[in-house]
Amino acid sequence: MAQDASRNPHGVPVRLSTPRIEALDYDKASPAEQAAIDVFGFPPPSLNIFTTIANAPEAAAPFMAWANYVMGKGTSLAPRVREIVILRIGALCQSGYEF
Repeated sequence: MAQDASRNPHGVPVRLSTPRIEALDYDKASPAEQAAIDVFGFPPPSLNIFTTIANAPEAAAPFMAWANYVMGKGTSLAPRVREIVILRIGALCQSGYEF
C-alpha cells in the first residue's frame, strides 16, 4: 500500500494547514511579549520562530542561551553532530520543516 506523501509513517501531517502555536504580531503583542522578541536582537518583523517563542516570554532568554550554544562558534559540538542533533529533534517532534 502506497504511503500518502503528505503524511509521515505514523499518519501525522507533514505540513500543517495552520500552526500549532501562532506567531505573535509584534505590534499587537504585550510589552512582555515584545521584550521577549527583542531578546533575539532582530528588528521587526522577526523570524516566526522568535515570535512564536514569545508566546511564553519567560522562555525567550533561556532559549536564546541554548540556541547560541548549539548554533554558535563556541559550541563543543562538531558541525556534523550538531546537524544530527537538529535533524533527530526534528524527527522526534515530527517536524516537516526540517525535512
